Formats: sequence, C-alpha cells, structure tokens
Amino acid sequence: MFELEIHYAQKEKEDKQQISFIGGKLGLLRKILESLSEIVDHVELKVKEHGIEMQVMDSMHVVLVDVFLSRALFDKYRCDRDIILGIKIKSLITILKDLTFPANSLLHISCNDNPDKMSICYKQPQYTLNWDLSLYSFDNEVFEIPNIISTCEIVMSVQQFLVLPKLVGIFGEFLSIDASKDVVIFKQVGDTTSADMTLKKDGENEVEINVTEPIKREMAMKYINIISKVASMSSNVKIQMGEEIPIFIELNIFNLGHLRYFVAPKIDSDN
Repeated sequence: MFELEIHYAQKEKEDKQQISFIGGKLGLLRKILESLSEIVDHVELKVKEHGIEMQVMDSMHVVLVDVFLSRALFDKYRCDRDIILGIKIKSLITILKDLTFPANSLLHISCNDNPDKMSICYKQPQYTLNWDLSLYSFDNEVFEIPNIISTCEIVMSVQQFLVLPKLVGIFGEFLSIDASKDVVIFKQVGDTTSADMTLKKDGENEVEINVTEPIKREMAMKYINIISKVASMSSNVKIQMGEEIPIFIELNIFNLGHLRYFVAPKIDSDN
C-alpha cells in the first residue's frame, strides 16, 4: 500500500529542522505539477520507500526534468513496495488547485499495491471531499540521466535568477550565458532591445563562479520561464555548462528533494 498525508500547519518557525514554503507543502506540490504540465501531459510517479521520483522529457527532446520529493517532505508517508502511478497531470491539478488548508485540515492520498486508481481525500472541519483519479500505463521512454562533466559552475541566489525572466529575457526567445573567470553575463538580443545582467564573484553577492574554460551557451527563454515558476522552492540556483553536454540547472528543495533540468543548448547555425 502507498499513502501520504499533508496536514494543516500553524505558523511555523523557520529553523534548520523545519522549513516553511509559500503556499505550504500543498502549494509546493501544485507548483511542481503545474510546471511539469507546461512540458508534458502525463507523468509517472515512481513511488518508493525513500520518496517519489518523476522524470519527464518534452516531445522535441529539448529538456529532461528529474524530480525527487523525499518522504520527509510529507507529514505521513508509507510505501510497502515500489509502485509506478501514471497520471494525467491536469486532472490532478484540477483537484488540488482550489484546495485551502484551514485549521485541522488534511489531504490524504493513497492506493493499493496493484492500483488502477488513486484515492484522494480532503478533510476539514466543515466537510470531507473524496476523489478517485484514474491511473494509466503510459508507454514512456526510459530516460538516462546525462553524466555532467562541466567546465563551468555558477551558483546564484533565487532572487538574482528571477531577474532573468522579469527584466532581461523579455525581448526575445533565447538567452545567452557567457561565463569566464569570476564573471558571468546573461544576455538577450531582441528585435528592438538588448539587455544583459552581469554577475561577479566577490564574496558578498551570494554568487559562486568556477570556470576552468570560458564558455558561452544559448538556451530558450521558455525553459527559464518554466524554471522560474518553481525557483522559490529553493534558496539558490545552480547552473553547469560544458562541451557537448546539456545545460544543467538544479533547484535544491532545502534537502527535502530537488528539481534538475537538462536543457539542450541552441545549436549555432554556422556549425
């Protein structure tokens, strides 16, 4: 059997053992599903003893997303054996999107070991709601996570990363990332406007830049925008680049999980 619960939580004191998320744990789950729905229509939840894994790739094979949510993220978690739950993402989002968490409320999700449906129960003092969500067997590819051997690693705060979709990347379809020793420049050139943001490694601005060889790559703003919608789950964003590898972007959910994006860079038409 598999089951998990998310409980109402009073205003939590943020410390090393307890992290509060904007919108709570339910909000975190919703945001992840909503971001995945912009890439694919369905996903397989690989439910295991240690947590839930998800991997999706878009139809154009431009981006691979690897998601892990630790069992410690949930208030109750039980998994007697590994199960794969194939869901249509928008169907689950439709159930979760308008749920609120007043005092003494909880969300319970469960299924048996050979499921054809996922049972969802939402309880609050005034009423109880139940849904049965149909499960599917999708003919999904088996994705191999690329081995990232990078020549460039950038770690920046989420606040700095969110400048890209809001102020830099609003003039065109692609964003270039140009990294050299101690400096990285994010730049976009549009039809009427160009914009850039320069980050320097100086020990005071929450930026780490480690470059063994200067490198420049371009990626579609579409994926920066998708990542920005879940970036607030992390305190910083890691970007890695190298020769003949995808651009790697990682969000660490306060050691309770991760979202990892492997994005194919734009191919130079001159080559």
